[in-house]
Amino acid sequence: MRIASGHEARVRHLSTEDGGVRPRPSKEDRGGRRPSHTWRPAVRDRLGVECYLLDDEVLAALCAEKGHPELAPDLISARDEAMKRQTDTGAPPDDFKRVRGETVTTARRLLAIPQGGSTADVFLRDTLAPLLTAETRADQELREDLFGLPPPGAA
Repeated sequence: MRIASGHEARVRHLSTEDGGVRPRPSKEDRGGRRPSHTWRPAVRDRLGVECYLLDDEVLAALCAEKGHPELAPDLISARDEAMKRQTDTGAPPDDFKRVRGETVTTARRLLAIPQGGSTADVFLRDTLAPLLTAETRADQELREDLFGLPPPGAA
C-alpha cells in the first residue's frame, strides 16, 4: 500500500497479513471523538528502563539477595566508573543502556552468579526486574513515569 504524500503522519505502521500497513483512523473516521486513552512518553524522568533496573537500590537488593550486602558499594562504584568512561566519550550522563553489559558482568563476577541469563538484557529481566518492588524508589518513579500512578499507599 502506498501512502499519499502528506498523509504519513496519519498512518500507524501495523503489520497486516499481507505485510502492508494499515492506516490509522482519522478523527473524522472516529466520528470526531478523541481517543479514549492518552499516550504518555515511554520513560520521562530517566533515559530508559535500564536506569531503573540498575538503580543503586536494586543493585544493593541484588547483593543482599545473594548474601553479600557488603559488596553493594563495590558494584555501584563499578557501574559509576563505567558510566564515567562512557560520559567521557560523549554519551549522555544517564545512558545506562551503554553500561548494562559491563555492570552485569561485574555483578556476576563479584557475586559469583553463574546463571541469570545468557545476555545482559535477560539478566536485567530475569534477575534484576523482580527486585524492583513497590518499596523501592525506582519502582515508584517508574510507576509515575510510565503509568501516571501515585506511589503505593499514596492517597
